[in-house]
Amino acid sequence: MVEAEGVAEWKPPYEQATRAAVRDALRQAIEQACGVRLARLEVGRDGALEQSAQLAFAQGIALRWQVLGEPRRQNGCVYVRVRAEVVPLESLQTPADWREVWQTVGHPPLRLTLRYTGELALEGHARQSLHAALRHLLSEMGVRPSDPTGKNHWQLIAELELEPITRWGDANAPYALGDQFASWQVRVQLLALAPNRREPVLLTQRTAKGVSLVSDADAARRAIYAALTQPDAHWRTTLAALWVEHAGGAWAVGC
Repeated sequence: MVEAEGVAEWKPPYEQATRAAVRDALRQAIEQACGVRLARLEVGRDGALEQSAQLAFAQGIALRWQVLGEPRRQNGCVYVRVRAEVVPLESLQTPADWREVWQTVGHPPLRLTLRYTGELALEGHARQSLHAALRHLLSEMGVRPSDPTGKNHWQLIAELELEPITRWGDANAPYALGDQFASWQVRVQLLALAPNRREPVLLTQRTAKGVSLVSDADAARRAIYAALTQPDAHWRTTLAALWVEHAGGAWAVGC
């Protein structure tokens, strides 16, 4: 729990001025508790430096807060003091940790984009399985994808490659294994594209196999889920951290 005071210019509309002071106070609380990560952006042309800027990224999130006392007006400004529960980003390591965050402060609109390479006969099932797995894994961290039409949405791009190892019912499989089970391999690449950005960020790239005693489609489904849930596939945490950094702390302070 951190106490901090924020300030904003006192001018109409006064409700908006007070909210700006609250946002400033929450930013101050996050910086006091977690610090700020700085990054330098330099733009040059033909070897000559044209612009240089220092960027600051919040290193925490204010989950809950309360305003202490009444806003104070002085010298044309309004001052607001808050007490906030601040959580460092580095401590948010599991989907359950992030679920509490998004249930409290919300998350940006997210759209799923699926791209498939493989046998046409399994494309429909593979797309459906990939879409269902992504929605399930996102829902575990409190995120519900939608189909936003505005400019401020994010895209989660899933690229899937599917190929057989042993087909179901393949009489030519060694030792007649095709009559006993099916085995398929998938390569999944997940990328996140931020609003107004041209290049996406790679979240994870994984290869996995799935085995089924039922069908090729079931083996493909198992392989897709395995690729997305491998122990070292922390793409959900990476996506969440990208949201916070891109917003510059906007969601962290309840804008």
